[in-house]
Amino acid sequence: MTTATAAPGRPDAAAPHNPAGVADAAGTQALLRCWVRETGIDRPSGGVLRLDLAVAGAGIEAPVVHWSDAGWHRFGPARFAGGAPVDAV
Repeated sequence: MTTATAAPGRPDAAAPHNPAGVADAAGTQALLRCWVRETGIDRPSGGVLRLDLAVAGAGIEAPVVHWSDAGWHRFGPARFAGGAPVDAV
């Protein structure tokens, strides 16, 4: 069994004592995978997924933890280009 770690002073969103964080992280992962699938984005070079949300005047960046040929990609914490965290909502 592996234990997830987080940056010092920051709780891991996937920790078992944080069910809301686990649910939000799962929702965000699903939305990012859906975006990649529906728009046909190729594996990003540099290990960071960058999404331009032109209509909203924003961008999202998420580190690529695993790129899957089957579409089950895994991403690190997603953030708006300005640095604010992205959640599933």
